[in-house]
Amino acid sequence: MSAVSLPKRIRVWGGRELATVSLCLAIGLVVGIIISLFTVTTKEDAENVINSSQQTLSRGILFSPADPALCSGRGPSDQTPPFDAPPSGAPLKQWRFLFEEWRFIFFKNLVVALMMATLGVISGLMPAGIAASNGMFLGILSTAWVRQSGGGVMAVVAIVLGLAPHGIIELTGICVAGAAGMRLSRIAMEENRYLGDIGLPPVIGRLEALGASWPVLLVVTPLLAVAAAIESVGIAADTGCF
Repeated sequence: MSAVSLPKRIRVWGGRELATVSLCLAIGLVVGIIISLFTVTTKEDAENVINSSQQTLSRGILFSPADPALCSGRGPSDQTPPFDAPPSGAPLKQWRFLFEEWRFIFFKNLVVALMMATLGVISGLMPAGIAASNGMFLGILSTAWVRQSGGGVMAVVAIVLGLAPHGIIELTGICVAGAAGMRLSRIAMEENRYLGDIGLPPVIGRLEALGASWPVLLVVTPLLAVAAAIESVGIAADTGCF
């Protein structure tokens, strides 16, 4: 065992874990694109995938996405679609929409990051698998967006430009959380072996390692908050809220 304290061993993680998680995310993205190219062949298929993904994202999350009707001042029963309605000029409603959208996106991403950062105490495969599955989801959804837009190079460029401002920051935070989870897994295994050698229950090492990993939140949380703010502003602009 190293003479360095357990918290320091966990917090000092390098490029190996980050590269591994980023590679898993990239592989999942490529696999998702390939799957979507063969399964999403029409605009109708693309719309079904997009609608299904929105329902999936909303399910199981503490907060629901904001209702676009908040921007227009119309209720859900109005016949005129809220996306086509002009802004009502009520700043409080606009800011409420923006805040609720930000809250939904932020907590959704924070749950994913927390899972990646903490489930590493069970196995390093957990953060790697979550990174790959999120990459696959993004690949499928991005391809569906391109298909819905009619396809072509310009549609791809538009999707990339739309995702890049918040996506770069968001994926950085997710990969940092995953890297911390993989580091946690490796240190927990080393700690378990040491405790087993001296006759103590291995679970003590995992719990201690998990308790020492919380500082990763100091890095991940601000990144996800900023990314959610950028994304929510873009959504508000697209719905005519501002």
